[in-house]
Amino acid sequence: MQENFYKMGKYIFLMTALLLLNFITMGQDVNRLEFSERTNSMILIGPCNRDAFAMPEFQEWFDTNYENYNPKPSIIDDLKSLSLENVSLKIVLGTWCSDSKLQVPEFYRIMDEIGFPDDQVTLLMVNRDKKIPELDIEDLTIERVPTFIFYKTGSDRSKKEIGRIIETPKRSLEEDLLDILH
Repeated sequence: MQENFYKMGKYIFLMTALLLLNFITMGQDVNRLEFSERTNSMILIGPCNRDAFAMPEFQEWFDTNYENYNPKPSIIDDLKSLSLENVSLKIVLGTWCSDSKLQVPEFYRIMDEIGFPDDQVTLLMVNRDKKIPELDIEDLTIERVPTFIFYKTGSDRSKKEIGRIIETPKRSLEEDLLDILH
């Protein structure tokens, strides 16, 4: 009898955990497509991951700009020599924006060449008003896209913003990145 009670308790626990997990993941729309009347096209909105750029609506411009970008090898070598474990990044962009379509693939080319992990990058896709419905990003103070925001995590686990690249780099993406991280 006690053995059946124990098995039933494990079963109830497992079912409750699965149900809870289902509710949690239902609220997380990642790589969400939305039709934009302002651009008359599909755009990405909200939190995304790099897989979003493999969608047919975005793959051509992403792949083309990624492949065509040739970062300066000497700057790439300098970036590779930096310790980047405690660095994270938020990229706020619009898939409707020409600067985002150019700068973000080029930036990923640099990240790949220096071995910067995708799990240290947060992608936030905004609409033409630079907003995300159901997500407050006012504290990021986004005026133009793309905006690359770099953070460093301290020994006390607090994150501090250490720099931004807004819309277009001052010199080049890799040189501006080196200036921020050096």
